[in-house]
Amino acid sequence: VAGGVRGWWQGRFARPTTPGGAEVADVARAVAASSRVWFLVDSLDHLRRGGRLGATAAALGTVLGLRPILTVRDGSVVVVEKVRTRRAARDRLEALAVADVARRTSARVAVHHLQQPELAGAVAEQVRVWGAQRVVDAVTCDAGAVIAAHVGPGLLAIVVADA
Repeated sequence: VAGGVRGWWQGRFARPTTPGGAEVADVARAVAASSRVWFLVDSLDHLRRGGRLGATAAALGTVLGLRPILTVRDGSVVVVEKVRTRRAARDRLEALAVADVARRTSARVAVHHLQQPELAGAVAEQVRVWGAQRVVDAVTCDAGAVIAAHVGPGLLAIVVADA
């Protein structure tokens, strides 16, 4: 009886195959290649302390109330634009993401934040609405501790990738 029962189910419930390391690495490389990220920070002081921004530029930016919108290009953090107010910077951040979504057939959007879950949710929803049917998924999440140490509280970042 035991052999008959085993014979009955054997092969009928196939285990799902687990992708190998090479396949996971290929998918990760493809997603990374299709991804774009823009972010803004509340204070230039953390960027200055981390060596990402010179003392003079940080002081001048703080006095003028500039909010840099940053991105990562070829592994380096670069300034995309400088905007005068936090609200204007957030609007421009959303516009950059929506413009990128419009260039894609379909996209996934992630909004990262530090201590701003409601704002991140509102930004994700706005990008989803403006992105129309091209946005397959829009999620929000806390930024990691390493990023927090470099940029400080108030980070808002948008990542767009092919779906």
